[in-house]
Amino acid sequence: MRLEWKYTLLINVFILLTMSAYFWFNDRMLEKELANAVIRDHSRGASMRDIASDIQRRIAGKEDATELTRIIRNLSLHKMGWDIVDIIVTDSNGVIISTLTGYDIYDQLSDEEIKRIASGQMRIRYPPKGYHGRWVIEFILPYVISYESDENPKLGGLKIIFSTQEVVNYIHKLRLKNLFYTALVTVALTIFINPVTSYLIVRRLERLIETLTAAQSGDLAVRARDKSRDEIGRLSRSINRMIEHISSEHDKRVKSLGNLAAGVAHEIRNPLNSMAITIQYLKDIIAEISDDKSKDQSLKTDAQECLDIMSYQVKELDRIVEEFLQLSRPMSINFKITNLNDFISNFIPNFSSTFEVNNIKLICSYSNNPVFAKIDRDKLGQAISNIVINAVQAMPKGGELYISVRENSETNKAMIEIKDTGVGISQENIDRLFEPYFTTKPDGLGLGLAITHRIVEAHGGEIKVNSEEGQGATFSISLPLVDILHEAI
Repeated sequence: MRLEWKYTLLINVFILLTMSAYFWFNDRMLEKELANAVIRDHSRGASMRDIASDIQRRIAGKEDATELTRIIRNLSLHKMGWDIVDIIVTDSNGVIISTLTGYDIYDQLSDEEIKRIASGQMRIRYPPKGYHGRWVIEFILPYVISYESDENPKLGGLKIIFSTQEVVNYIHKLRLKNLFYTALVTVALTIFINPVTSYLIVRRLERLIETLTAAQSGDLAVRARDKSRDEIGRLSRSINRMIEHISSEHDKRVKSLGNLAAGVAHEIRNPLNSMAITIQYLKDIIAEISDDKSKDQSLKTDAQECLDIMSYQVKELDRIVEEFLQLSRPMSINFKITNLNDFISNFIPNFSSTFEVNNIKLICSYSNNPVFAKIDRDKLGQAISNIVINAVQAMPKGGELYISVRENSETNKAMIEIKDTGVGISQENIDRLFEPYFTTKPDGLGLGLAITHRIVEAHGGEIKVNSEEGQGATFSISLPLVDILHEAI
């Protein structure tokens, strides 16, 4: 299952269960509170109606403001337990003529309140409203001032205002409870979500970071252990593959360095051994010259040969060092537009004696038309020399070597192909043929073809190998073709 789905499912299920429990508990609590409130309100409402009716009866037939004020003040003293905030009496026009508190004298009731009084029935204004800084409910009802006739009494207005602070306190209490339970649910969600997030994501990522840190410090045996099928599990497997690849490449580099060290030691030891033997022989010659002056000329000849050998071996050491330097330093290229037909034909005679000694037949094929390319003659000559030397070494019993120059008009490339009839190259070795220090020879450094590859790339070209074991090998070098007429313009 994907990590996103797993995480979402767990969190949503827990939220659903938590909120369901919260709403169930809250519903039970509200049900109980509501039942108590209903009972309390029925009792209180009945008592308030009784009080309102009693006041209505006591002020009936009274219109004098002073007398009304006295009556309602006396009544309020008897009804103190019911928290009467104010009693307001109006005349038949809705003008306030008497109040318990003295507020709003001579103000007029609203049209709505006057209509309620004129209807002749008691009205209760609910829910609670503010009245001079207190929360109240109002009982509005008519009272009979006098009878103009039996069927048409003169009505005044009576408004009794009761405090509802208990109701407000109750609502406030409910809000605090809800706030507390909401905070409790939030804390519960946090307590659950944090460990789940840590278990599903944070800790697993921390373990991956530890694995990468260990690998970065050189411990390539370390592996991520997350086997899950989600995104982090897939990331763990990718990291393991990456570490395995790095470890494999590291082993290859160590092996290559070992081969390099062995190759360098072998390549340098041979000239040094030769030089040591030659130096010893030269010492013997000098000793003989000192003992027998008659052998002076012949010994001088031998000494010259020894010096020539030493000079050659020094050049070999210099060549080895130069090959290393060519791989490590930027390559300097001096391009010149050159006819590759002429370049190859002038280059081949350098190997005439090598071909003759190794019983190799050379077959050259040139393009009918000049094939021009921008090349560094020395560098490209070195690259082709490395290929030719490898071809000669691949034919220890002799064979045929084909060198051709042609133009590929489709790709606009100049092509140089070198084909031998030697032992061939395995596909496994072809893939690594141009790697520095890779060699299949017991006495090679593995630098020649790496340098060749670098030279060809520096020319903006490409080198490919096609070979099968026992079937020889073909090296194809492609270089950008130059239109000599366009270049001249």
